[in-house]
Amino acid sequence: MAKDYTKYAIEGVKENLGKSKLALAIIENYVSKNKVDFSILNAAFPDECQGGIHGVFRKKEDVKDFKRYYMNMPITLIDGNIIVVSNQWGIDNIPGLIDRANALGYTVKSVNVISSNSIPDFSLADKTEINIEVEIVSDSEYGFTNYANVSLALHVNNELVEDFNSKCEYDTLYALVDEITSNYAEEILIEAHNQSGLDELLENDFDWFNLEPLIRITEINDVNLSALYENDIQSDQVASLLGVDEDEAEDRAMALRDDLRLAVDCELLIKLLK
Repeated sequence: MAKDYTKYAIEGVKENLGKSKLALAIIENYVSKNKVDFSILNAAFPDECQGGIHGVFRKKEDVKDFKRYYMNMPITLIDGNIIVVSNQWGIDNIPGLIDRANALGYTVKSVNVISSNSIPDFSLADKTEINIEVEIVSDSEYGFTNYANVSLALHVNNELVEDFNSKCEYDTLYALVDEITSNYAEEILIEAHNQSGLDELLENDFDWFNLEPLIRITEINDVNLSALYENDIQSDQVASLLGVDEDEAEDRAMALRDDLRLAVDCELLIKLLK
């Protein structure tokens, strides 16, 4: 089954927007053009436009699930409230927001329709859905930089998921992550662009040689893997995560670290997004 990666344009405002960035652009522009407080904005773009528990936007102070919103791109309203827009948009709920925007005087059109037919047929019985959190980062001698946080659902081999759910250890974790990075790098990069932009990586003068951006999976089905990436490894956390003794934990974490990361392919990124 093909995935939909259609881009959108807001006439006279912005072009080449993924679904999440489209939502952000609409709200940013509406607030900039109209003197609105929280209640007025909420009436203009009610939660029903997003169709889920996240709503179109939330007061920044009320957000607890930071990865579901553009926390680094807050918008200040005339009543002093600071809001953040949801990044949880897909083919099922973006039409509601587009219809609302068009009713308010915008002209939103779909352009540059992109689909990926390389992703396996998810209807097959041997696939199980998993939820993952991914970071796109550089972690080099030049310092640490986070370019994107991505939340997405994937369908992967049943046996791998069952093994991982039964026991998160080196072999089961390695096998599941290898499946993800081998088959879904394109989807991760496109969703990273839709949810967080990846604008810096798309700049012509980005220093790919020294910064070496990476895809790294930080969570699988509520199993947090962040402890494996810490510079100062906490043996007790890694031991608990992998079910090993603390004296083995640092060696296991170091061995896994390289296996759980995938270098961002510059040529693939440009092909997909430019």
